Amino acid sequence: MNYKKINFDNFELYYINTKKFKTINIDTLLINNYDKCDINKEKVISEYLINTSKECINEIDMSKKFMELYEPSIGIIDEFTDVHYKSFNISFLNEKYTEKEMNKKTLDFYFNIIFEPNIINGSFDNKNLNLVKSKLITRSKLQKENSSFCAYYNSIKQIKDNVPSSIDTRLKESLIKMVDSKEACDYYLNEIKKSKVMVFVVGDIDDNFIKLIESNLKNRVYKNDYNWTKRYEVSKVKKEREIIIDTTFNQSILFMFYKIINITDRERQVVLPLFSNILGGSSSKLFNNVREKHSLAYYIHSSSSSIEPIFYIESGIESKNYKKTVELIKEQMNEMIIGNITDTEIENNKESLCSNLLNIDDNGHSIINQLRSSIIGDLYYYEDMKEKYESVSKEELINLGKKIELDFICLSKGVN
Repeated sequence: MNYKKINFDNFELYYINTKKFKTINIDTLLINNYDKCDINKEKVISEYLINTSKECINEIDMSKKFMELYEPSIGIIDEFTDVHYKSFNISFLNEKYTEKEMNKKTLDFYFNIIFEPNIINGSFDNKNLNLVKSKLITRSKLQKENSSFCAYYNSIKQIKDNVPSSIDTRLKESLIKMVDSKEACDYYLNEIKKSKVMVFVVGDIDDNFIKLIESNLKNRVYKNDYNWTKRYEVSKVKKEREIIIDTTFNQSILFMFYKIINITDRERQVVLPLFSNILGGSSSKLFNNVREKHSLAYYIHSSSSSIEPIFYIESGIESKNYKKTVELIKEQMNEMIIGNITDTEIENNKESLCSNLLNIDDNGHSIINQLRSSIIGDLYYYEDMKEKYESVSKEELINLGKKIELDFICLSKGVN
């Protein structure tokens, strides 16, 4: 991977210098320990930071600033594993395509969002905080009306292993209301002091640009170190479980969660994505046999993770077809395990995965996400994946299938 790293006294900088894009993409990570009871507080703080700052105290000022800076795209994302990642990402036009000094102006604005929040008398501004809380409460109510969203969280509650997928990150109205302006302000300022800071950059940059980042962070962040889990393991399944939850939704949504025992790193990153695509991709065994041939599902797909040995299948069905759908899914999984996989299925899905890699290569935001994942998670970089996907054998798919154990079935049962 063609990236460079600079270790400053109080933060790490990783960058890829490329003339491929007119934009510059930056992702600044604050990494710290957290308590699960503070997940909603973290989300309130992130929403507050993106909506108001010391420089732009209201929505009108913020909008004017965005227009002045040629409409940069800025977002804040909270991710939770055994540590908390608060990710501040920005994509903006290089000043080569706007006007001189715009890189500095944009960087100053971006880092001020992180380090110069709107604070009045030692507290977050109550007016802005209440607007943010109202917005998030509305969002939490909308989430409760999303059948797939609710079914997913009905399911992950059943995971007994300590893996990131088991963490409930939903917005909760009662917890949002409890966020206090003074306490939240103190909490965030303390978080900055205790965080490990990592900065990732992709774009056409020079030494002066790096100095601008350094000057913005020099006296604002602190040297801290954290260890985080890069590979999770799960225990063997003792007994397959079945959970049926009555809901008020029309559609029934089925989740089947599997554990993968003693998975290797190559299987996790290379073989499993191909296995998942063949079984539950857009033109897969599940799609062709459960949805098309037997008309038992409105949709059906599978999903996997690079850091945890969890694999699941999701399907929208009618509750009367529950037993038959589960039976057919198990049949298709067994087809994978016994090796009833055609060369055409393997090659077509290898091509599909390789095609997705080309999409990454055309997007600066995607590249920075891949760079970050590679560094944070010690994962293969996307540029190396084409060769690795193409090298997967049928025997590897069969061997992986033999390690997959059905942990539980969770049906969020609809009324129709």
